[in-house]
Order: sequence, then structure tokens, then C-alpha cells
Amino acid sequence: MRRILIGLVLFAVFSIQACQKCKKCSYTYTKIETIQTVNGEEEVSTTETGWVENDTGGVFQEECIKRDESFSIVDAYELEEKTTDKVDFEYTCVDL
Repeated sequence: MRRILIGLVLFAVFSIQACQKCKKCSYTYTKIETIQTVNGEEEVSTTETGWVENDTGGVFQEECIKRDESFSIVDAYELEEKTTDKVDFEYTCVDL
């Protein structure tokens, strides 16, 4: 009886996990700052990583959905790419 119960629990956990897919996204951009040095002004560029904010102001970094739905996180990052003024903006999304 115990083996059957354990088998059913493992099957249920596997079924729940198999019915969803997840994506994790972030973006990078180049931040250019002008600093004052002894020899005059100098531009310093650094690569920064960021995440799109969701409706509540939190970070929209990861999303899990059911198999028959579509990801809204990709749409959010594509919209950010179209509307941003950040230099060298590039987003990446990976399946988890």
C-alpha cells in the first residue's frame, strides 16, 4: 500500500511540473559616464544588468506558465527594447 501511495505522489508531482514551463529574462546595456580627471573630462563606460518592472513595481525576472499559455515576460522585454533610450540595450531569455 505504501509503495502505491508513494508512486501516486511522485506521479502527481511530476505531472504538475510537466504541465508548466518557465522563462527567466534580463537585459544588459552600456552606461556611459563623464568623469572629471586631472587631465580633463573622460568618458567611462560600464555594462549594467537590469530587469523590467512589473505592474506593481517589482522586478519581472522570471515567469512560469501552463503549457497552453504564452509568455508575457518576453512581450515586456520586447516593449522595453522598443521604448528604451539605453545604449546597446539587449535582452536575453532562457528556458528553465
